[in-house]
Amino acid sequence: MQSEKLAAVGQFVAGIAHVLNTPLQGVLGHLELLRVTGAFPKNLRREVQTIYREADRAAKIVRNLLAFSGSRRSLRRRVSVNAVLQKVVGLRAQAHRVSQIEVVRHYDEKLPRVQSDPLLLHQVFLNILVNAEHAIAATGRSGRIEITTRASRSGGRILVSVRDTGNGIPADVLSRIFEPFYTSKDVGQGTGLGLAISYGIVQEHGGEILGTNHKEGGAVFTIDLPIEPGRREENEPASAVSFN
Repeated sequence: MQSEKLAAVGQFVAGIAHVLNTPLQGVLGHLELLRVTGAFPKNLRREVQTIYREADRAAKIVRNLLAFSGSRRSLRRRVSVNAVLQKVVGLRAQAHRVSQIEVVRHYDEKLPRVQSDPLLLHQVFLNILVNAEHAIAATGRSGRIEITTRASRSGGRILVSVRDTGNGIPADVLSRIFEPFYTSKDVGQGTGLGLAISYGIVQEHGGEILGTNHKEGGAVFTIDLPIEPGRREENEPASAVSFN
């Protein structure tokens, strides 16, 4: 049912994203020309930079929509999951310091590489990490994010888990967290596409993503990826991750 919803919404979103992408690229191209040539009054420099930044943000949203709809061509190669996670954590390091969030990493250093598009994988981990930050911020206190990577018992799959110390996912929300455009955040705080995009990317990679509540509090998101495309294991579900 979830896949059918994503497919239907994906077709609709792809059409909108392609229509928006052309004028946005035109705006960014002309703004970049202005920035390089300086062909505008110096007292407007800040305003031009603001316009460029916001246009670029809109273009990134369009790219996310294209990724969500499956319109972006996937460029797969052998990727280190730990390396991608390190880049994502480094990208959010300043935000973690400001919010007093401790990030604890439990990486399996002998983890095999997976056949994946690193940019899409980066998007998945970034979406989940930002969600964890928001969950902790909602408590009004400092918190901790635990990131764990390991290989499955047979060695055919990679398991990545991200646990936060927020308030967890309400029971009435749990079944809807991967629905496109559904969000429990305040207006202006989320588009409702982050987890839906992550779900679509992981599914495209032949994997699974699961969101649950931890028995000691907070939420846990687990990503289960095959090392080789299309390889699955029947005896090890995505939820089989230990946090002890």
